[in-house]
Amino acid sequence: MNQKCWICGSNSDSGEHKFKASDLKRNYGKKFKKHNLTYISGNDEPINLQSYKPKELIFPKVICVNCNVKVTCPHDTAYDIFVKYIESNYNLMFTQKSIDFEKVYGRKWLDGKKDLYRYFAKHAGCKVVTAGTPYDLGDLADFILGKSHSDNLKIHFQLKEGLYFLVKRLNENIKYAHAYNGSTSYFGDNINALSYCGWSSYQWVSTNWILSHNINKSSNDYSNNIQPLEIKYFGHCKPFNENMKFDELLKNVEYQGIERWRKKSDIL
Repeated sequence: MNQKCWICGSNSDSGEHKFKASDLKRNYGKKFKKHNLTYISGNDEPINLQSYKPKELIFPKVICVNCNVKVTCPHDTAYDIFVKYIESNYNLMFTQKSIDFEKVYGRKWLDGKKDLYRYFAKHAGCKVVTAGTPYDLGDLADFILGKSHSDNLKIHFQLKEGLYFLVKRLNENIKYAHAYNGSTSYFGDNINALSYCGWSSYQWVSTNWILSHNINKSSNDYSNNIQPLEIKYFGHCKPFNENMKFDELLKNVEYQGIERWRKKSDIL
């Protein structure tokens, strides 16, 4: 018997991409070229990908085709607009230490921002379901299906200066676009009262998310067009070492400061 789609309850028959296919195609072309992409997961050996749809890049089937293709199509569009803004506005974001969603989406910035949050809500929900531990995703599903906000989802953005220099340096010799999903962590007093957190990076911006029934509602306002952007300066990384393996180098930059953000007092 098929698992049910965690968003709408229909039979789950669709696999969501862990990394946005449009990001990969925009950077590497619509026609896949052999060995253009390398996938690194945990302590496993790097895998040279030969298509945009290998099992390593796709969640198990935990949602349905309708939710993945039709319902969340505006959310995917909002994400595409957001990451294109990221690619072109590093200096502005670094200087202002904020993201102005009116500059990202124009007059309808509130709709765009909410749809962007819905994109990350789908990503977070798929990670939690895939982990196989209990969490009531009803509020998150309602948000994806049109509710104006989620009481259980909090988003926090970081700009990682080290990633900017890494991407810039690697592009001197190869075509490199950075996409990274952090590990999913959970905490709580018992198995029935867990909270989850994780992050997803594109180029030099990380979107940190937390799912919890204990979020301070007054600190979770979606209606502000100016969103704080935490700057993780290059100097906060461990010194680079020429003998570092590539995956060690990535983790050195990606994980800087994440332990502090994960603390309950900082994220709820």
